[in-house]
Amino acid sequence: MEAGPPPSVFCVVAHYFDQGPGVFEGGSSRAQPELRRRTVEECLAAARAIPRSTVEVAGVPGKSLVPLDVEMTDMSSPMLLPYETISYMASRVDEFDYFVFAEDDIILPARTLQNCVEFDDESGVFEILHPNRLEQDDSGFWYCTDLYANPTWTYTARRWRDHSLRVALSPHSGCVILSKEKLKFAMERSDLSFRGRHFSSELESAPANLLQPFQVFRFDDPDDLFEHYVVHRDRWKLSPDVLYRPNPYFSFHDKRFSWRDLVPPIVPRLWRDFRRWRFARDAMRKPVEASFDPNRELRKQIGGDASTE
Repeated sequence: MEAGPPPSVFCVVAHYFDQGPGVFEGGSSRAQPELRRRTVEECLAAARAIPRSTVEVAGVPGKSLVPLDVEMTDMSSPMLLPYETISYMASRVDEFDYFVFAEDDIILPARTLQNCVEFDDESGVFEILHPNRLEQDDSGFWYCTDLYANPTWTYTARRWRDHSLRVALSPHSGCVILSKEKLKFAMERSDLSFRGRHFSSELESAPANLLQPFQVFRFDDPDDLFEHYVVHRDRWKLSPDVLYRPNPYFSFHDKRFSWRDLVPPIVPRLWRDFRRWRFARDAMRKPVEASFDPNRELRKQIGGDASTE
């Protein structure tokens, strides 16, 4: 049986830049304009390299580094840009087969989208295969920033193609990938008029709001991180410069009382910081040799330079 044509893809990138103390933290305010422009252009180039993709940039006039396709002006705050971008994406639900919402520092490999297509062919409308958002520390080590920040899993799990999938407590990955059917499912069950906070800030709340009706599965084995991922170029503000190597992604929080409950929180924090400092000292002397380099795969996809700057 011959494979059909690849699905048509509509990718909307929420882009904002205003150097100095402002609305958004991270590269949207503290990066040098030219470096940030390169990051945004790499994000757009990766999305445009996906077969049959239509890519548009949504943003605020006068607060962008690249031309805008969609100008969002009817907002009480720029923090609502992700909400408005998702609403705009949903308004075109009948025009494409797949829909991608992405922050402007998220690099989407074509293979990740293909994984979603194949997963959807074998799964229910309420199940999502969510990419792990990877960052690279100064020593060259790759890790999932969202699981590093909140390494807690629910009890919902399944297997797909001999891989273990589980639902993490955190739904954030800086992007959302939905088929037409699943976007319509979300539109029927999520309140897309909601503009508040229910997960961290509005930036994270907007995609989380869209994903509420779904079981949002991730690859939970640290050895499988590269099976399904996106790359986050602008490291999270609390990401360490060098991540201490022992796997930080825990399965569950232990609720039983133990002697650890009697230790002041500052003690394990100081101990972790000391071990991280000691590891960083050694790691910087000898860069990590990764068996798989996402930058190499992205260079093939984009046909240009995929760097970590």
